Amino acid sequence: MTDLSSVHSALTERGFTQVRSPLGPRYAGTISFKGRRIPINLVIFDKSFKQLPAIQLLERPIEIPQVCAHINHKGYLCYLRDDQAYLPRHNLGGAVLGCLEVAEQLLERLANGGALTDFQDEFPVYWSGIPLLIDISEETKPGLLTDVALLERPKTPESDSLFLLGRDASELLSLYSRWGFQIARPSLKMRVVDSDKPLGAMASMWPPKTLTDLKTWLLSDRNSAVKGLYDSVKDAFEHKLDKLLLLIRAPNTSCCVLIDIEYVRRILPCRNAADFMRSVFRSSEKTDQAGKKAIKSKADNATVIRFEPIPADPGSWLTRNMPDSKSGLAGKNVLLIGCGAIGGHLADLLAKSGAGFLGGTLMFSDPDTLSVGNIGRHVLGFGDLERKKTSALKQQLISCYPRIKLAEVTDQDVIRAGMAGVDLVVDATGNQALSLYLNELKLKEKFDAPIVFAWVAGAGCGAQAYLFSNSKYACLNCLDYSVPGGASSVMRKEYEMTLKNSAGSCGDWLVPFSATAAMHAAALATDLAVGWAKGKPNPRFRSITLDYEGGKTVKPISPKPNLKCPVCATNH
Repeated sequence: MTDLSSVHSALTERGFTQVRSPLGPRYAGTISFKGRRIPINLVIFDKSFKQLPAIQLLERPIEIPQVCAHINHKGYLCYLRDDQAYLPRHNLGGAVLGCLEVAEQLLERLANGGALTDFQDEFPVYWSGIPLLIDISEETKPGLLTDVALLERPKTPESDSLFLLGRDASELLSLYSRWGFQIARPSLKMRVVDSDKPLGAMASMWPPKTLTDLKTWLLSDRNSAVKGLYDSVKDAFEHKLDKLLLLIRAPNTSCCVLIDIEYVRRILPCRNAADFMRSVFRSSEKTDQAGKKAIKSKADNATVIRFEPIPADPGSWLTRNMPDSKSGLAGKNVLLIGCGAIGGHLADLLAKSGAGFLGGTLMFSDPDTLSVGNIGRHVLGFGDLERKKTSALKQQLISCYPRIKLAEVTDQDVIRAGMAGVDLVVDATGNQALSLYLNELKLKEKFDAPIVFAWVAGAGCGAQAYLFSNSKYACLNCLDYSVPGGASSVMRKEYEMTLKNSAGSCGDWLVPFSATAAMHAAALATDLAVGWAKGKPNPRFRSITLDYEGGKTVKPISPKPNLKCPVCATNH
């Protein structure tokens, strides 16, 4: 158990007093703020200190807004994340005093204007909305969407319920039913509004619970989205809606509300939408039973459910992998030849990099089926034995990614057609004969698409990949990657290839290498493919050494043609 004596001594010397608490050691004391002392509690919920001590304000300084980033409704400060600091065990007392200093610095920053900025940065936390996946393109223009459907994945013992919003209920169901989603509301109308300011200004009542709160919040910062709120109320009248959705997209984040306006619409007979909107928001002075006067409006009777929009369309989640590129391989037709150990991992990595999305197709070519011997290093498993690898991979990717477009092809048919419509070829066969054949076809200008070659060197000595796009650079045959000791090879000159005969027949000789070697080769090839798509393919030849006893380092380069290469000489 952690010795807390140094913590106790440090805090008592600082003027803190230990108080009885069933939740863990609790100390009452003060911290400094603008020349005065603010009473706090310091609570050690986790005696191992994997979690930082909790600091609770017992009095809120008037300089700090009532609704504020980093302070929850019980007054606890979020002064540091648990993964941002480690309290050294040799000086726990000093470390805990350091936490108090960080808390003092936080309060000063919040009082000096940091409250609003941090609130904007962390808006979803304070909005406290129900997570809502949105499969609607971010390119969708502002306005009223009349064909919106809400799906729900019911709560299970392992997970909470999950909601998803998109266009066209039948299409959404075909895409998402395999993951347990069901139609909750098949036909909704949603107004999409763009805000001219970051979301973050606080109303007197936070978070908003009524239509009045929403209006007050938006008006408090003169946010242009308030017009969209008025338009949404008009939508309710014109389309006779009891519930309406409002999605507000801002420069920093987005928020969404479901407004229940049924009661208000029923008690306000109006001739047109403009009159209805004005009547909903018209304020009047009311006196309650205690004689206290308050400003009321019919909008007080329209409650809201807050949602936290989480973009789930491919265009949104793909950009998380590529912060400096909008789409990566999306929109490209990518042909993957070879779906073995390297190709299996490559298929998933290419998809994660955009292949098969936003108008592009990811094509697979491999005549082989999955055998028991493949399982040790293949992305597919026992349930796919004796299935065609392309079919099994296709099913696996469809089960992972909605809206992915895949096709099974034969490489010979595609080659005979001159790779028509193919933007990029990825050769993951590890078959040197086939790779050199593709290399020669490319040199003879039989097709325009660049080729990424990926292979495992030797018996897992390393992994390499090369992008060949035109005759300005070396062809694959120029590189002596397969020759131990060669300049392009990760294998030393004395490296010996290990072979294994699994069943005593000619066809069962194989080269054993680790699953990680195949994964490294797939990763190198993916990086080259994405680099090509971004227009930044160099260096084109990349290697990683895995066997440090039998291997050597090969620097990444973009090699020029070897003048002694017979293939280059013949085809030039």
